[in-house]
Amino acid sequence: MLITFSSCNTNPPEDIGDSFAVAKAYVKLNLNYPEEANFKLSGVEHEYLGNNECIVKGTVIAKNAFGVKSKLKYRVKLRYKEGRGIDPRNWDVLECSCLLYTSDAADDLIGV
Repeated sequence: MLITFSSCNTNPPEDIGDSFAVAKAYVKLNLNYPEEANFKLSGVEHEYLGNNECIVKGTVIAKNAFGVKSKLKYRVKLRYKEGRGIDPRNWDVLECSCLLYTSDAADDLIGV
């Protein structure tokens, strides 16, 4: 199955495709092995907050410093400035956090 996001919206922070791509780029900056990260498309949440700001939440499978794969939950708050929405340089990151699952319970999270 192939899932794609397309930019049909003229306002990038309202578009899940642009926001997801930018959030993914910034989350990768915080990973030990960003080139091997596997971002899950299913379950990605996008919330437009107004004032050119949005929040993107999702999960990624990534290796830690020891090379062990872990499931992480991320949350990125972005503010769009101007220009092409797909370009991370056209956004400000207001918050970026990754949380490690320690069990199957979604509420049982610790920060990494």
